[in-house]
Amino acid sequence: MIRTAFGTRLGSAPLAGLRRAGPALFGLSLVLALAFAGGCRPRYAGVEADAFSCANGFDDDGDGYIDCDDLGCSAFCGGPTDGGGGGLDSGAGGGDGGTVGFCGDGVRDPGESCDGKDLGGESCATLGLAGGPLGCSIGECVFDTSSCTGGGGCGDGICNGGETCSTCAADCGTCCGNGICSGTETCSTCPSDCGACCGNGVCGGGETCSSCPGDCGACGPVCGDFSCSGGETCTSCPTDCGSCCGNGVCTGGETCSTCPSDCGSCAPFCGDFTCNGTETCSTCPGDCGTCAGSCLYDWDFGTLSGWTASNTCSTTGWRVDTYRAWSTPDALWYGNPATRNYDCGGVSNSGTATSPYVTLSAGSPTVSFEVWMATEGSATYDLLTLSVIPLGGSATAVWSSGTDLATPGSTGAVWIYDSVSLASWAGMLVQFQWSFSTGDAISNTFEGPYIDDMLIGGSC
Repeated sequence: MIRTAFGTRLGSAPLAGLRRAGPALFGLSLVLALAFAGGCRPRYAGVEADAFSCANGFDDDGDGYIDCDDLGCSAFCGGPTDGGGGGLDSGAGGGDGGTVGFCGDGVRDPGESCDGKDLGGESCATLGLAGGPLGCSIGECVFDTSSCTGGGGCGDGICNGGETCSTCAADCGTCCGNGICSGTETCSTCPSDCGACCGNGVCGGGETCSSCPGDCGACGPVCGDFSCSGGETCTSCPTDCGSCCGNGVCTGGETCSTCPSDCGSCAPFCGDFTCNGTETCSTCPGDCGTCAGSCLYDWDFGTLSGWTASNTCSTTGWRVDTYRAWSTPDALWYGNPATRNYDCGGVSNSGTATSPYVTLSAGSPTVSFEVWMATEGSATYDLLTLSVIPLGGSATAVWSSGTDLATPGSTGAVWIYDSVSLASWAGMLVQFQWSFSTGDAISNTFEGPYIDDMLIGGSC
């Protein structure tokens, strides 16, 4: 038994074996055994700052700290040391075994998905991919699935491989709300990150003169804001500027009937209840009375007087109405008294009002009537038509609101007198039929057509 200077014993059996190996080998082996058994490991006196001196178990620089407890070894021990026995080294030298976690120390710390080979038990398969080796990104400590199979790339549910909320929102989530105005975010798309747009000097992102006058400027005048300004006139905007009637100028649709103070008195016309001018009992029996020996049918529509109505809508159609009669008490009207228009619940509608049979004179029969009409103003839709139907024959239109009114579909909120020759049916037994058709299901909220004082005249 040999005791070394460091208290290490070498047994006789090992030494006997070395002796049998030969004098030279025995001598070399004995020297090596004594050296290492006694702790004679390589050391670098005065230096403790490289890969060897920081892992040999000695205090090479004599500062009282060994290996990774020494501040000089921080670069080789994976991070900062505490230089006082509380560093990363848990070996000799008074180390306390304490750790300071950081990405790259090989240990998965809180907030890290992985660190080096420490994957926390995860694999490509547990992340929903087919297989392959799962890696850990250096310096980021997040999973690297670039070597996994059966997935990867934007849309795999994992934010990695350089993906960001800007390049792959499907994996990394939206950027809006992270407090950073970046990528494609703007004050319009993400005001929480980029701030409100109003005040940036640019009128955009849904801003208007009302919501952000600082960017879009003050709003111009609008008809209906109860301020007559910005070029508005009684003609262009009577709501704000008031009626033009009374300003001494006959404009804006004014007529001698609607505003005689501006336009002057109207010239005599048939239907004004005064037989004057060139009117006669033949040309205007409504004003001048029936000529002696003439045949006359006069419908003032106090009642339907034998007329029959047929309508496609149960609530809207032809009826006798007192609301806007030319002569008391009533007029023939197409509409719905509950709404004062001809809408039928948003569907197209139509109807006819047909007179009883009358015999026309053999001379020069005519039909005259008063008409008031307010529609969308079309020559195609909302048409009012008067037709003649001879006994056993078919209907022939003799008057239409689309062609016989100065403004198709409208009389300008006044009653208008008109007459039509019936010479083609002289001496025949005929019926008269008023028809109205919306033609579509839209813009049907106008008041509609009225007919009054319908006269059938002519010499007998």
